[in-house]
Amino acid sequence: MKRLSPLNWMSVSRLGSVLQLSLVGLLLGVIVCGHFTNGFPAVERFLSKQRFALLERPASGNIVVVDIDARSLAEVGVWPWPRRIHGHLIEKLLEADAAEIGFDIDFSSASNAVDDSYFEAMLKRAEGRVDLAVFRQVADQQSSGSEPNLISRPLPRFEDHAWPATVTVPIEKDSAVWRAEWGEMIDGEVVPSLAALIGGRTGEAGQTFWIDYSIDLSGIEVFSLTDVVNDRIDPERFAGKKVIVAASAQELRDLFPVPVHDILPGGMIQALAAETIAQGRALEPAGGALILLVTLVLGLTIFVQRKVDWRIRLALLLGLAPVLEALALVVQAQIPILPQTACAQLALLVLALGLAGRQVGLHQLLLRVTEIHNQNNRRLLSRVLEDSFDGIILVEQCGAVRAASRSARAIWGEALQPGSRLQAIVPGQIWQDLERVFSSEAERDWQPVRQDVEAGDETSVRKVIEYVVTPMSQVDVLGGRLGSQVQEVRLAILTCRDVTMQRKAMDRLGYLASHDPVTSLRNRLGLEEHLQDICGCQNAAFDVYCLVLISLDDLDQAVASLGFAFGDLLREAAASRLIFNAGEDAFLATLGDNCFACILKEPDEAAIVSRIAKLVEELSAEYELEGSRIHTSVTLGYCLIDTDELDVAVPLRDAGAALSSARKLGGNAQVRYEPAMHVMFERRRRLEMDLAQALEQGRIRAVYQPLVDLATGQITGAEALMRWDHPEFGFISPGEFIPIAEESGQIRQLGAWMLRQATRDAASWPAQLRLAVNVSAVQFSDLELVNVVREALDDSGFEPRRLDLELTESLFIEGGDSVSDQIMALSHLGCGLALDDFGTGYSSLGYIPRFPFTKIKIDKSFVDRVCEDPAHAAIISTVVDLAASFGMNVVAEGIEQASQQQRLIELGCDIGQGFLFGRPMSSEHLAQRLRKAA
Repeated sequence: MKRLSPLNWMSVSRLGSVLQLSLVGLLLGVIVCGHFTNGFPAVERFLSKQRFALLERPASGNIVVVDIDARSLAEVGVWPWPRRIHGHLIEKLLEADAAEIGFDIDFSSASNAVDDSYFEAMLKRAEGRVDLAVFRQVADQQSSGSEPNLISRPLPRFEDHAWPATVTVPIEKDSAVWRAEWGEMIDGEVVPSLAALIGGRTGEAGQTFWIDYSIDLSGIEVFSLTDVVNDRIDPERFAGKKVIVAASAQELRDLFPVPVHDILPGGMIQALAAETIAQGRALEPAGGALILLVTLVLGLTIFVQRKVDWRIRLALLLGLAPVLEALALVVQAQIPILPQTACAQLALLVLALGLAGRQVGLHQLLLRVTEIHNQNNRRLLSRVLEDSFDGIILVEQCGAVRAASRSARAIWGEALQPGSRLQAIVPGQIWQDLERVFSSEAERDWQPVRQDVEAGDETSVRKVIEYVVTPMSQVDVLGGRLGSQVQEVRLAILTCRDVTMQRKAMDRLGYLASHDPVTSLRNRLGLEEHLQDICGCQNAAFDVYCLVLISLDDLDQAVASLGFAFGDLLREAAASRLIFNAGEDAFLATLGDNCFACILKEPDEAAIVSRIAKLVEELSAEYELEGSRIHTSVTLGYCLIDTDELDVAVPLRDAGAALSSARKLGGNAQVRYEPAMHVMFERRRRLEMDLAQALEQGRIRAVYQPLVDLATGQITGAEALMRWDHPEFGFISPGEFIPIAEESGQIRQLGAWMLRQATRDAASWPAQLRLAVNVSAVQFSDLELVNVVREALDDSGFEPRRLDLELTESLFIEGGDSVSDQIMALSHLGCGLALDDFGTGYSSLGYIPRFPFTKIKIDKSFVDRVCEDPAHAAIISTVVDLAASFGMNVVAEGIEQASQQQRLIELGCDIGQGFLFGRPMSSEHLAQRLRKAA
């Protein structure tokens, strides 16, 4: 073989150097081009992440997060939440004087009407201090990206009282969130981002800024939403703060990969972006070209210094890298920019490799790099396998375990070791799946499916294991050297996890979906399912089915005096009696805290009535619970089920109507549904709805019935009464619509209107006439009643001394200390107080000396028989004497005959009222009558 001369060796060496230098120059050129084409984003993000991790910037403390965490979801129990919870949160934060409230929650769909109205009211109360999220979503997840986006905005009724704010965060190619938006152009309108609104600054729509991940997350306070709503957090911690409301619970999947912190919920990303803006740290990439130019000048200068030892030059090149990053770190800490050092660092790396390659040899360097890379990969995969939350087992075709993770050994025991036989460890079902994997012709023929299997023996606790088997293949080298024979080895991966607790929780949730947790009876869903089985069933036509609703009347009182736990004991005891006495063929359920449902089946209705009577007797008997004796009554309504009726809501409605009627009759009442009840309740529902607009439509008017001096016949005043002229039903009796107004709360509005109207009308009457106005017990539950009376007197100019407020005796049964305080306040205004309907069942002589009454009104039921019944006359005489001893006048109601007037005069009554002296009339007619009398 021909030997190379020294000249030839020099030529080859020189050629190698030229090739290496050419390669270095080519790589540097690629790096320079990459800078101008943004070709190295992954390197740039890696360096930025390291700088974020080294820097630590305190948070401002002006932004807090209210978190919908796992505990909040568990306490509420459902998702989506009732919207009233969000409204209640706004109310709490407004009371705490929060500066601004931003929701990263979707409000684009309607909830129920009551919750939506309450939420809207809270937004309106906030007066523009609430930001609601606007979401941009891809219309078709499978599209290529050219499809239009869907915009999810808050409902218009909500957006009218709040600021829309986009919450979309851009995702980089590494699947992490690095940047945030200033805002978006949506439908021709600039919508700022939530971060911009909370941060207090705006930018150009469509533009982004880099989030400063060096801001210390621990400085941003996070509070659980249920703690805020339930007053477990000091309100001062929200005073003057800006609040972001968002979700972090894993179930809601609002989690994103981020630099430094690995995974963060969307709400915390919004908070960091807002902090970035608020601190003037909206970062922008900068300086890349200048940094690359300076680095190339310094690096090439070092690279070409042949007189300096190559090791020193290599150390200088490698030393420039940390110096460059240290300078970038200082700049980033002081100025809101992200120094672009990736291309400069790559240039230094190329120069260092080029210098080392000339000395060591490029092929040796590449070989070493490859070995290191493979070693690192093996370490990484080993660590991933060992630390995986799921159990992972690598199985050879012969059934031997090649590798197993720590979680897998925790599931199957320490017998699971490399080399052990898996068939002896796992259940047969898993081993059969593994055999099927190895017997399949190719990996693509196997479709992995998640399955459950029970594990454990009679001596251990049974566990539920979820698993999936996946095939794989690997090339092994036989002989240990390159060029030796290679063989494809088939393996299987068994991935498993212990889901025993999750399955128990799912079973429990499934049970609670159809059962009441206190009584273990079926709930309304279970009742409706059973009714569905009965309705439309042909076999059911031979029996009589009855739906019975039973109400525990005194449960609320037991809870109020002994607590909720005792209330649960009472419900449980009542349910036990119901189960024992209803019979094995009865279907039992619960419809709320104090209502049970029972479906009975008998050959005829008489047998059903007998069973119902027995149920009432047993359920209303005395209960002895933890040393306390509880007396309670039950109210019962029932209906016969039409088995031809396919709508299960019909028997529920009918039995509910019967129960409502029974409640009006009192304890232990039993009422059977009659079709007339539906008409009655439908009329009541219609009247309640129409009553809300009656005042605005002018359908409510005030009339006045004269009050007459019985001895002289002169009019001394008038009682103001209310009349309703319904457009369809005509005149509605006050005895019908006043109770509806009291139960619905509309009596407050009607009562305030009556006070204003009556005092305005009476202001034109002669000065000696008095005005009497009824005040409902419901009005006294409003602490503003005294102010309502004062405003009516001030607006009309009517003298307080001429106004008598008539109070019913029921007020003192239902009221408390607040009632007493308001009565004394009304007396201090100068108003007279009359005790109305005296003697109708709530009488107590103790009321008379306790309160400054000026009149007692004797109910019409005593006046009707005053001439025929000496007992009634004696009662009236006693009341007259009682009133005289306290300096009060007596007014007799319902006088219709002259003989009644004469008898009342004899008994000493002062004033009378009734059809004998005039029916209720308008203020104009009363004025005409007064003029004629004058």
